Amino acid sequence: MKIFYKNLKCTFLLILFSFLFNHVQSQQLTNVAAKQDGKKIIITYTLTGKQDVNEYEIKFFVSTNGGMNWEQLTNGINGDIGSKVTPGSLKNLIWDVLATRDKLQGDNIKFKITASYVSDLSFTDTRDGKTYKFVKIGTQTWMAENLNFYTSSGSYCYDNNKSNCDKYGRLYGWGTSKKVCPSGWHLPSDGEWKKLEIFMGISKSEFKKTSWRGTDQGKKLKSTTGWWKNENSTGTDAYGFNALAGGFVNVDGAFIGLGTCTAFWTSTEGDETGAYHRYLSYEHSEISGGETQRIYYHYVRCVKDL
Repeated sequence: MKIFYKNLKCTFLLILFSFLFNHVQSQQLTNVAAKQDGKKIIITYTLTGKQDVNEYEIKFFVSTNGGMNWEQLTNGINGDIGSKVTPGSLKNLIWDVLATRDKLQGDNIKFKITASYVSDLSFTDTRDGKTYKFVKIGTQTWMAENLNFYTSSGSYCYDNNKSNCDKYGRLYGWGTSKKVCPSGWHLPSDGEWKKLEIFMGISKSEFKKTSWRGTDQGKKLKSTTGWWKNENSTGTDAYGFNALAGGFVNVDGAFIGLGTCTAFWTSTEGDETGAYHRYLSYEHSEISGGETQRIYYHYVRCVKDL
């Protein structure tokens, strides 16, 4: 049994630490260690960053049931945590355990540290005044959120609810998707998506596949929250792409998949009724890239003109 008690002269310090931490291509959390100093826990780690990636958001979680459920800690903790943490060694978190709780008790206490890229870069779409974050991935510059530019036809908010457009962006028909990116940006081609996938480690030989390809590249594009929970669902947002599980509109005109999947159009057409897209699912950590029917409505991620 491991217990911290508040307001007692004696504090039991029989704490056994078990750490889980993320390893993703754009950053690594290594040399994670912990020690106890009175009623405080001090955690040290090394954060190594990828070229052109200078700031990360560090989050700290605790579980009292062996990792089945996690609580993010935001109070009573300071040090190298939160946004704008830069790569380096000897990073530390200091958690004053009893500052926000009466006790910490459990047989399976575990801690988890996560790191995700923070993008402070943004631009304003002069057509409607909306501001969008963007991120450089390899030699490409991508919008870090889905486009939400209103059109009188050819687009929807999920469930026809404006708040979903505000959160997830708009769903566009393929024909409309080719015309909606702001000046200086464009709808990426299938080839431009492949360039991104190669940068993330997918082999060119896998492009012969018409469905799932890669290993964990889809997981690296997904946001860290908002996905239906299983081992493949929630992402690491390794590059700041922040793909949300916003669903799509299917061939029957139904809104489906909120919380479980998302899809993006490319500008590349297929047969007379088809076009290429990219698809992410809570059931897979890979990326699906192939041809689908143009009658679907998908999201738009614009890429910056060269």
